[in-house]
Amino acid sequence: MVQVQFKIRTQLRQGEIDTVPHFVKEGETLSSVSYDEFPGGKGLNQSIALAKSGAQVFHAGKIGKDGQFLKQQLALEGINVEGIYDNGLIRACHYSSYSDR
Repeated sequence: MVQVQFKIRTQLRQGEIDTVPHFVKEGETLSSVSYDEFPGGKGLNQSIALAKSGAQVFHAGKIGKDGQFLKQQLALEGINVEGIYDNGLIRACHYSSYSDR
């Protein structure tokens, strides 16, 4: 069997979700019920999916100091992360608020 190799060069993103009791109304301030951070981004998700399917994956990209957990997550999935470096300037973040109502 031939093992397929992929090289992926793309953004790595950190997702942040605050859960609130309801969507904010004009003039209102809410405290969140919970807060979660998770690794994500199209390229990161593709790399993990490919690795789980048995492919050999090399991921390249830039992260900031706050994104070290993204590199660690890829490494835990068996992905080669030698091409990911910290330039200290990039903060990769996507923020969402969620209400269960």
